[in-house]
Amino acid sequence: MNDWSEIKNKILKSINPKSQNILVQAGHFSILFNKNGDLVPAIANEINDNELIDFIESSNYMSDFPLKTFKTGIEIASDLRETSKKIKFTFIVNDWQWLNKGLYNFKTNRLQFYKKNKLPVLYSKQFQKHKFSIADIIKVNNYINNSIYFSEQKLRKKGKKTVRDCSPESCAIEYIPFLNESMSDFDTLLSFIPMSCKTPVLYSSVKFIKDCNRAIDLIHVFYDPLKKNIEISILNQHLINLDFEKEINLNFQRMELMSK
Repeated sequence: MNDWSEIKNKILKSINPKSQNILVQAGHFSILFNKNGDLVPAIANEINDNELIDFIESSNYMSDFPLKTFKTGIEIASDLRETSKKIKFTFIVNDWQWLNKGLYNFKTNRLQFYKKNKLPVLYSKQFQKHKFSIADIIKVNNYINNSIYFSEQKLRKKGKKTVRDCSPESCAIEYIPFLNESMSDFDTLLSFIPMSCKTPVLYSSVKFIKDCNRAIDLIHVFYDPLKKNIEISILNQHLINLDFEKEINLNFQRMELMSK
């Protein structure tokens, strides 16, 4: 499946009619250094450096993933709000993977990025277009108080202390803390994830749902921006059976072995 309008319609039909509080995680982006040494979102449409644009567009973690998923996510959120659903947004920043592997390398100071506490320009325009605001973003504390961003680096530090069954490089080590910290006030999560993180994210999601003592729906949209492949996963207590859990665990174990 690679049609975003079809994805949007399928998600809207998949939302539980009883759902009241929905969290949307869309527009996930990395940060990296530009040639001036500033940490900037890896969103090609907001960068003037052609070499840096080429670097971003060649990555299966970046490319058009941020803007494509954010536009889809906010359109879905806007439609859901019309049905009296309460909608909030959250943003996860990949602030560890490309800081020392990007096109330009400088001394790392993540606070330089986080203290701005602003959305990318194109995200702000979409928020205005659909009549959302900063108040619709859940706030977290990482490098600053009331940050509009989750830091992957901070989530990974927490995960390394509590998640014992996966390697330090796995997405699972950050996604379990993310779910634990973000979902206490919500019954549904719509989360756009790079396809390369599919297995550890599903593994994390199954663990989270099994440990959760209330009804919750996790809807994931996995996207590979280079191959343009899109997949949807819907998980809740009723959809997780023993065979499914075994398959997810086996796939995760295989991935862990390959990473060693």
